[in-house]
Amino acid sequence: LRCHLPLAVPNKTSGSYLRVGEHCVSWEEGKPILFDDSFLHSAVYAGCNDSDGSSISSDQSSGDRIVLIVDFWHPSLSVADRTALGVLYPPGS
Repeated sequence: LRCHLPLAVPNKTSGSYLRVGEHCVSWEEGKPILFDDSFLHSAVYAGCNDSDGSSISSDQSSGDRIVLIVDFWHPSLSVADRTALGVLYPPGS
């Protein structure tokens, strides 16, 4: 499981969203989003610029989106699964 906690979201990012499976959710500062990241997911941020510095679209704003990401063990994982994953992904890696 993964939690996104938006710390800074530019004002005009109406085209920015998090897509998980068939669902899309927009970020709001201070409003956490908890989702199962074993589903296909992607973040779309409309506030970015092309490599040449030009804006992607005139109705999209620029600015940084800052999100704290926290991962949690899925509740259905067994102790053996958690141990195996702990070997593959040790704390602090």
